[in-house]
Amino acid sequence: MNRILAIIPARAGSKGIPEKNTVDLGGRPLIKYTIDEAKKSKLINKIVVSTDCRKVKKIASEHAIELHHRSPELCKDDIPLVPDVAQAVSSYYPEFDIVVVLEPTYPFRNAKTIDSCISNLVNGKNGWVVTVSESRDHPYRCRKIEGDSLVSFFGSADVFAQRQDLPQALMLRGAVYATTKNELKEGLITESSWGYVKIDSKQAIDIDEYTDLLLARATIENENQ
Repeated sequence: MNRILAIIPARAGSKGIPEKNTVDLGGRPLIKYTIDEAKKSKLINKIVVSTDCRKVKKIASEHAIELHHRSPELCKDDIPLVPDVAQAVSSYYPEFDIVVVLEPTYPFRNAKTIDSCISNLVNGKNGWVVTVSESRDHPYRCRKIEGDSLVSFFGSADVFAQRQDLPQALMLRGAVYATTKNELKEGLITESSWGYVKIDSKQAIDIDEYTDLLLARATIENENQ
């Protein structure tokens, strides 16, 4: 039987919103949304919060969540959560077969989505299962600067096509990353190894900047009316 470890990475540093992971959202600290849904999962065996933040440690301890102290080297802006932080944390738990990374900036991702990712990984052939949502900014309309001109990434002539006439474009979301311990250890992150679970626009809300926080608060207020 697979043993499943959930890692919630929550470092102290945040440029967009100070102390972002503990900011108030609808009367709860942001990270508590992820802790609550991880605890509702029917498949996760252990939850670990990886942090260097005193406030995050206090919240995790109040909810009986195990803590992993994030070293300063793993708290730098240029250190990716996946695979670097996930590799470092999971190395302390060799008894687990599957690792799930749950970024605390996705407050509306739910336990059903978490378990769907795990189930797809266990029952499928992919080395990774990630969350995606429909992209509002279609890649055919993206441009790069070359000299003084805007140039297409794809050489597409469909920039003015109607949205419904464009091929579906999905955006990778960090709400859930699920993978095997061996895959994570080898760092085998290739596009051919990805399975996915599609989430809606609400679950895809990612608190990165203050405008994202306003959107999340407005979503909660609208639901409470």
